[in-house]
Amino acid sequence: MFKKKSIYLIIIFLSVFIVKSLISLYLKTPFIFSDETCVIQKAIYFASNFEIKSCHEILKVSAGDPRPLYSILISPIYLFISGTKAYHAVLIFNSLIISSIVFPLYSIFKKFIQNKALIYLSIIAILFLPQIIIFEKTLMTETLFTTICIWFLYFYLKSFNKKSAHNKIIAIILSILAAFTRPFGFILPIALTINEIIRCKNKKLIALVYIPIAFILSFGTIKFFIPNLAQELNQKLYALEDPTIIYTIIIAIKNQLNSFNVTTFFTPIIAVIVLFTQNKKSEIQNIKYFIISFLVLNFIISAQHTELYLENLSIITRYINFSIILIFIFAFIFLGQKEKTKINLIGKISTIILYISLIFISYKSVKLSLNLDIAYYFDTSTSTIQTNLVSAKNFIILPLLII
Repeated sequence: MFKKKSIYLIIIFLSVFIVKSLISLYLKTPFIFSDETCVIQKAIYFASNFEIKSCHEILKVSAGDPRPLYSILISPIYLFISGTKAYHAVLIFNSLIISSIVFPLYSIFKKFIQNKALIYLSIIAILFLPQIIIFEKTLMTETLFTTICIWFLYFYLKSFNKKSAHNKIIAIILSILAAFTRPFGFILPIALTINEIIRCKNKKLIALVYIPIAFILSFGTIKFFIPNLAQELNQKLYALEDPTIIYTIIIAIKNQLNSFNVTTFFTPIIAVIVLFTQNKKSEIQNIKYFIISFLVLNFIISAQHTELYLENLSIITRYINFSIILIFIFAFIFLGQKEKTKINLIGKISTIILYISLIFISYKSVKLSLNLDIAYYFDTSTSTIQTNLVSAKNFIILPLLII
């Protein structure tokens, strides 16, 4: 006999899956054409040859090369159908896997929030975040990466229970799979390792197990994911001799702060900072350094991308996609927890820094292909929103009203 909570979760899962799938049927063709074409061609080639090759090798043109796991998973579809039918089938597959996060999200929220109605509302809110609903309608790796990361978080939190070694093993496997899903996915196992080293009080275990694992992980990351790291670091270090480059880096950091501010409507960032600096609950303390490490590493990597687009971009969100989702998850936990947490000095200082960053946001030129999740801010059909809320920076007032 199913419990009532199980019935509710299954109803939410099926409802969300059906709604998302039906919406997918209205899409006729990829709209991030070059990237989606690359993913499709890798899937078709793998289905035919059971071999992974780069987009450059398959298409004979210069192209980015997404990680292979997503293409491998959707490749069976291309054994049976092609064209628009295959396209819709993959979008339905996206809807299926992203809808599955209903179950881990329930378990995550349940650890912190007692109000059941608030748990269900938080789950639905996460499932319909722009960072999820936009990319699930593309043949891109973001949807699979988000799904893997949220299931990882579920198993990692469970691994701190007694006799839960199998949960940690599953979490480790999922973190490795994440590295084969997105180019920066390697930061998930790195953040996991950092958290484990900081939490571990057994020095022998650190010396004999964690440090060798960290070394192997770092070596593998550089070898397979960043083969030209030494050359790139040398170039960047030498470039620092030019004062304009230092200014460029500062602008890149400011732009990335603004990206977090705009996409999370500012307030959730403060909620998460306060939660992880003040809350003493064991579940928070167990994963605190993982979350901080992931957000910081993601910030550094994406700020580097921001630097590349400085001439025509002031906000870039695509590369911080899952960080934004994480911030919302823990912001809902902060708002829904029974024990209220006061804003401490770190939270107040962070608020001031983030507000200063907001003041200098520029909206004149934003490359929407990298900011699909905030495209509605800049859509000409919503010029009223753009003028009254964004361009006029009235949204800076909103967090103060909420607080």
